[in-house]
Amino acid sequence: IYLLYIYLLSLYIYIYTFSNSIHYIYIMIAPRKKLWSTPDEVITRAIELLNIHTNDIIYDIGCGDGRFLIKCMDNTSKCAVRYTGIEIDDERANKTIKLLNELNYHDKCNIICGNALEQDYSSATCIFLYLTERGLRLIYPLIIDAHKKNAHQKLIIVTYMSMIPNCDIKPISSEKVKTTVHPIGEWPLHCYCIEPVAEVGQDNLNNNYTTTTPTVTTTSTTTATNIGDTVFNTNISETETETIHDTEVNSSTDI
Repeated sequence: IYLLYIYLLSLYIYIYTFSNSIHYIYIMIAPRKKLWSTPDEVITRAIELLNIHTNDIIYDIGCGDGRFLIKCMDNTSKCAVRYTGIEIDDERANKTIKLLNELNYHDKCNIICGNALEQDYSSATCIFLYLTERGLRLIYPLIIDAHKKNAHQKLIIVTYMSMIPNCDIKPISSEKVKTTVHPIGEWPLHCYCIEPVAEVGQDNLNNNYTTTTPTVTTTSTTTATNIGDTVFNTNISETETETIHDTEVNSSTDI
């Protein structure tokens, strides 16, 4: 009887833990085994692709340790009105807030600790995303719906590693960036442009709103790749690419 009790208790603990793990994975949407930070060279090129101008509002969805936002402010602090980072992990968000305070960027940048799928992106004009394909597939419709409230503004989206799957627009550029940290690899960046639309009545906004597709051009800091090619056609082994792409990214954001 005692052994049966131990067995049933162990089975209960296992089932409870497993079910909670599945629930956690579902909520997180894109589970991570390890946190990978965006290389400096990739951040620099992403900022160039965003082409930040005066009055732009910058979002980093899944900002992690805030390195993209910090470098962005270092390079463009006289241009953008506001910088916002979304991070679901309390510890990482608090560390980023502390670092921003130390750098005196607390008045320029706001870190939101919360679920990226529950935020309002209607004011965004530039968005940087380092998410898995699944995360991009879920966040993209929310961004587009939010942008309809501010459809007279152009919206630039730059994604790192993954292209937006099943997207109604193609990237205006797709390229690979070499880094000193991983010299044998080349890291994909994809830039999307959603052009502004003429102001229309609210009743007709959904019918008139379109995401235009500019002429696709391929540029690269290092080696260009065709838009239709697999974005991970690099010198990294297939196993390494699959691991990084599916599970190992820079932030424990919800997506």
